[in-house]
Amino acid sequence: VRGNLDDVNVPVFVAQAVHDQVINPDSANVIFEHLGTDEKELKWFDTGGHVLTIDKPKAELFEDIYNFMTEHSQQ
Repeated sequence: VRGNLDDVNVPVFVAQAVHDQVINPDSANVIFEHLGTDEKELKWFDTGGHVLTIDKPKAELFEDIYNFMTEHSQQ
């Protein structure tokens, strides 16, 4: 997968929990740095675990995703 990230040329929002115990949180940096698009955002969450969509910061995550999609759909 890492070798194909530079092929991604659409807007990407990457969300990662600092305390994820399932994957190495630094993988978010690897993904972000190797994406082929300039339209990208990386957001770190201090609370929550591996599945942010059902964890404590889910409302903030959903708002961040909505804002990202709204901003990038107007271009």
